Amino acid sequence: MRARIPCGAGHKPHLGAACAGDPNGSCTTIHYKSATRAHDLEIRQRAYEEAEFALRERLEWVRKVEADLEASTAWARKTEAELEERTQWALDLKREKETALADFERGAAEAAHARRHIESLEKDLGEARAARARLEAKFWTRAGRKLGAV
Repeated sequence: MRARIPCGAGHKPHLGAACAGDPNGSCTTIHYKSATRAHDLEIRQRAYEEAEFALRERLEWVRKVEADLEASTAWARKTEAELEERTQWALDLKREKETALADFERGAAEAAHARRHIESLEKDLGEARAARARLEAKFWTRAGRKLGAV
């Protein structure tokens, strides 16, 4: 004869259904083991379904994060290209400024040289006018002496 396990207080609720049909109110070992195994299987099945659901959620989250990362990477590449373009523009502008400044300094130096040359020419012109005035004065003085006016 098989061992009988009483199904009463202190037993797990899932055992009550397995032993409900027993007229003596007790379970055989086979009923007990099969009910316990069925209950364990049900718990494991629920745990598996919950884990599978959690895994699907995490995979969806990972895909979303990957898409966000891809979008952020594309944005970073675009921004980097724009910054590189701006950097080149700034460097070109700096070179143009330096060239313009060098041209201005060269023009200022040429203007200063031209002013000095003009001043020199004006001095020479003043000296030439003074020499002409002396010559004219000498001429009129001689002419006046010859004519007896002086």
